[in-house]
Amino acid sequence: MNRRKMTRSQYYAAKRKQRDKENEAKKHIAKTIEEYKGLASSNIQSLAKYPDIIVYLREKFPSIDIDYENVDITFAPPYRMKRDFPGAGGFFFPDLKELVISGDTTLRRNDYCKRILESCLQDDEVVLHEMLHFVSREISSMKTSSEYEEEFAYTNTIPYLRKKGYSDSKIIENYLMAYCVQGVLPQVLREMKQPKLEGQKLKVFIDKNENIIYSKAFDFGLKMITEYDVRNNNVHDNEEKEHVGRFSTLEL
Repeated sequence: MNRRKMTRSQYYAAKRKQRDKENEAKKHIAKTIEEYKGLASSNIQSLAKYPDIIVYLREKFPSIDIDYENVDITFAPPYRMKRDFPGAGGFFFPDLKELVISGDTTLRRNDYCKRILESCLQDDEVVLHEMLHFVSREISSMKTSSEYEEEFAYTNTIPYLRKKGYSDSKIIENYLMAYCVQGVLPQVLREMKQPKLEGQKLKVFIDKNENIIYSKAFDFGLKMITEYDVRNNNVHDNEEKEHVGRFSTLEL
């Protein structure tokens, strides 16, 4: 229905319907998480098991008051994650302030390019990524785009990965590549005069044009890292320099 042709009562009725739909979806997710916790094959952990992540977040976002030690992480059975949340290696659910992560690292592969099929994200890297979504919500309750949220989580993980000894190339290949491929695909499809592809047709296109996509995605990743460093006046071999994220003005 065209909003311009709606009466005021129709508009508010539509808004209520959308809100009710979102609330039902949240209830379903919450119920699913509780089911995960009751499964013997689930592994329930506390963020306290990852002290390096807690230290990193507190140093990076000192004004954010989160009781990190009491954040729960549910490592869910992979068969349930595949069924309930297809394609998701993990997520942060703000209503319960909990993290849900697949217990199978193969779900965390950057499977867009064959050459990095075996590059899997480690547990701590997935946990930090999802915790940064948590931090983002605490910084500002304003609704932002999923692209903005993902860029916040991906780029603010860079200093942590560098401390683990990752080179920038390894950060791109192991951590950023899936995001970067998504970033360059629309441009590649336009340049090659292809219609919008989905599903198996898109996978075939990516496999066939892997070298081109990989090169553009890698350059996209380099640009992300460079812009992150410039934005934060960051010299990454100086561990004493404070890193401030893209949300710094909101944070401070």
